[in-house]
Formats: sequence, C-alpha cells, structure tokens
Amino acid sequence: MEKIRITTGGDPRAFTEFGQLRDEISKLTHPARPDVDWHQVEQLSLTLFRHNGVELQTLAWYTVGRTRNTGLMGLAEGAELMEALLTHHWSAIWPQQTHVRVEILAWLSARLQQELRTLTLSYADLSMVYRVEQSLKHVCEVLQRLELKALSKLEAVVTWMHNAALRLEKAEADSGAGAVMIPASGATINVETSLPQLVFVVNEPVSPEQSSATVFATQTGHGTRRMWLGFAIGAMVTACVTTGAFLGIMHMRADGYELVKPLPQMLSPEQLSTLRQSSDLKEQKQEIIAATQGQLDVLHDLSPLWSREYAASLAQQLATLWPEESLTTEFSSGLQKQLITEALPESALQNWHHAQQGLEALTTQLNALDERKGKYLTGSELKSAIFTIRRQLDQTPPTEELLRQIDEELSQQGSVSPALYQQLDMRLNQLLNRYALLKQSAMGRE
Repeated sequence: MEKIRITTGGDPRAFTEFGQLRDEISKLTHPARPDVDWHQVEQLSLTLFRHNGVELQTLAWYTVGRTRNTGLMGLAEGAELMEALLTHHWSAIWPQQTHVRVEILAWLSARLQQELRTLTLSYADLSMVYRVEQSLKHVCEVLQRLELKALSKLEAVVTWMHNAALRLEKAEADSGAGAVMIPASGATINVETSLPQLVFVVNEPVSPEQSSATVFATQTGHGTRRMWLGFAIGAMVTACVTTGAFLGIMHMRADGYELVKPLPQMLSPEQLSTLRQSSDLKEQKQEIIAATQGQLDVLHDLSPLWSREYAASLAQQLATLWPEESLTTEFSSGLQKQLITEALPESALQNWHHAQQGLEALTTQLNALDERKGKYLTGSELKSAIFTIRRQLDQTPPTEELLRQIDEELSQQGSVSPALYQQLDMRLNQLLNRYALLKQSAMGRE
C-alpha cells in the first residue's frame, strides 16, 4: 500500500487545489444545490496534504469526503488524523483564529451527523465504531482543556458513536450469536487497498533513525498506537525553547541601555567606495555576508508594528527614568495624539461588516421571491450572483474587518486572542509587501 508522509501544513489559500476544494464544498449551500463530487474532494485534499501538509480546514473537508465515500473506515481515518493534529499542534495549525477553528469543527460535527444518519450499521462494524469513538473522545479532551468542547459540538458525534455501540452490543446479545467480532475494515477491503495510507509526522525527526518512531499513521486494522514518544519529543522541544527564551531575557538585561543607542545607518556611497578600495576587503567578505544575512533574518522577523512599538518603548523609558518631567509627559501625549490622528477612522471599520449585513438582508428578501419570476432576472439568478459576491468577500476579509473583530473581542471578552493578532500581522505584512512592489513598479516607470 502506498504511504503518504504528511506534516502540519500552513496557509493553503495559495494552492489552486484549495480554491477548487472550496468551490466544491460551497455547492452544499448554493441556491441551486448542485451535486458535490466527493471523490474530487478526497483527491484534492490528498494533493494538498502532499504539497502543503495537514491543516484544519482541508482535514475537515477530507473527513466528510472520506466518510461519504467509504463510511466508517473513512471517518476513522479522518478522526485519527484530527486527534493527532489537535493533540500535538493546536498552537500551530492553520487557521490561527480560535473562533474560525471552532466554526470549522462545528461544521464538521453537523455534516458528520448528517452522514451518520444515512449509514446502516451491523455487528461487524462494532470495532470501527469503537475506533471512531475513541479518537473523537481524545479530540474532545483536548478541546475541553481549551474550554472549547461545547462550542465545537463534536461531543454530539461521540455520543452518537457510544449509543450506536450500545445498540449493536444489545442487538448481538438478543440474537444469541457468538461474541466473535469481524473487523469493519473487512467490509471495505477493496476500497481500502486502492487508497494510500496517510503517515502523519507528529514531530520532525532530528535523524533518520528516529523517523519511524515519530510518526502517526492512519490504521488499517486495530493496532495499538504508540504516540507517547511524540509527547516526549514535544516536551524536549519545549524545554529547549524555554531555555532559549531565558538566555534571551538575560542577554536583554545585560544590555540595559540598548534602547538609547542610535539605530544602525546605511553606509553612504562615499563610505562604500572607500570600503571597496580597502586592502583587506577580500578577507572580510564572508564575515560581511554572514553579518548581512543575520541582519536580514532580524528584519524578516520584525512585526509590521515594530516602529510604533519601538516609539512606545522609548516613551515608556523616559516616563520611567524621569516621571516628574513635563517634557516626558508631552513626549508621550504627543506620540499618542499622532498615532490617533494617523490611524484609520473608527467609522471605516464598519464598512465591510455593514456590506455583509446588507447582503444578508437582501438574500432574505429574495428568498421570499422564489416563486415569482421577474421580467428580466429571476430571483434564483439574482441569488446565485449574490452568492458569488459573498463567497468572494469571504475569501479575503479586509483589514478593517479583522480590526473590527479585535474591537469586538476586546469589548465582549476583555481580551484578544493571540491568533487574531497573528492573522492581522500577516495581513498587514501582505499589504505592505504589495505596496512596496507597486511603489517599485511606479518608480521604475518614472
């Protein structure tokens, strides 16, 4: 059997397969309700797993597709991958927004419950029911620790599996048959042998000898999974990161006056010309190249808000050193006033959100016109057009919408999730990069 080695993936939206997947799944809510090609969903998901890795959205679609195509066997594979992903990589998986992850899991729960209602189970399926129940229980345990189990609604699928197992056990006892269980995989052996086995890397091995011990594979039978080593490796990585952070803090304390030092300046053309004529320039080449790469790495990791955060740190430093000075107060208040003046107006934060609300209201009105045909455009045609517009809006929420979500979380919860901050940082970086490219293009034409 072919084995696909997969790891945790990042943002899949740059892959054409993700767009095709999204279009296929969107048929479920399309007004015309076209048929979804679930085999295409499965194959596109596998392609994404190969090229990008596993992330939550594609895995949810894949799980539904596999369940639709192969029944409990497919659901078991999807549930086990979900268990490994959430257990070991919750903090790193895409998407980063917690509420978006919850929406994906809630959607998955609703779709799985619909698919399960169409299945006819027999006693031969009991071992597979146990397998699915166990994996989803572990998923719910992870979500419970994050206080997200109720919102994800996956407990309903676990309950369904538990009740199904009880019914099958009772039916077998009532029939008086023997207690021999037939593996559920036997009923779908032809389907299973034609599909690859997914090998999910829990932690990247540091040497080839470790690779076999740090993987999680979807099971084709009942084997016992030994995932404890993944936890151990994760603990070791955490310890290394903690040690590095401690050493970094100690280094920062040693350089207590770093903030008051001038920022590095680029060499002028005259200085570069003098340096180029230096006799020892050749010997310094590797050192200069390495130092330049180090600076580039630092710049790459800087937040888009670095300049503003640096200015705030300078103001805070002055306020700490000379809190009684009026100039210190004027410095801080002037900086804050400039930030407020140059920020996006609060009223602009609501534009995209109001547009979405208006489209929702218009869709509701059009739903009442299904039986009435217009002279030039039917209600169904107009609904399809609006559906396309909404899908385009949903694909790339503007920065204003992300800011509105932060404002909403802050007002309702008193805090903002780190994932939302990270998503906004990524969006701002994308905008700044595109702006830089456009500016380069404009300067090249002058």
